[in-house]
Amino acid sequence: MANVLSVIISVLFAGILVYMLGIYFKNRKYIIIKGKNMTRYRMLMFSALMFSLVTLVAAETMYDTVRSILMTLALSAVILVRDGIGEEGIVYNYRRLPFYGISRYDYYESRSAFVVVFQLVGEDKNKQTSTINIEMLFELRDGERVRKLLVEKLPKKHMRMKTTS
Repeated sequence: MANVLSVIISVLFAGILVYMLGIYFKNRKYIIIKGKNMTRYRMLMFSALMFSLVTLVAAETMYDTVRSILMTLALSAVILVRDGIGEEGIVYNYRRLPFYGISRYDYYESRSAFVVVFQLVGEDKNKQTSTINIEMLFELRDGERVRKLLVEKLPKKHMRMKTTS
């Protein structure tokens, strides 16, 4: 029974690995400026990666070893996929969002990051208009490049917005 469970979990992690590598290779050429690397989500995935490496060392059967290797590779692929900004739009949470879908944006510098807040306006299933704010973090050294790209691609959409931080 334990071997069957290891095979099922291995197939699940192999599917996640293939899916995340597909997203990585699809979005890789789309991103010019990568977002800040270590967000809370990536730190959580990195700690899960460390635990998967421990289970790799402690594996008893071949099925456990294969499961641990696939789990390590899948978590590595999740960590590898990045948010960022490119010539055609932004990549956020594995999705590409074109510039024409952004209604306005704002940016500011914090102590450790250059922060850009995008506001998206859309309609839900009930035809009600809703707004979503997306906050992306960039390295401070990339701030000027991001600012120039936004001025070039979204020339009249810069507007000061209230921030919570």
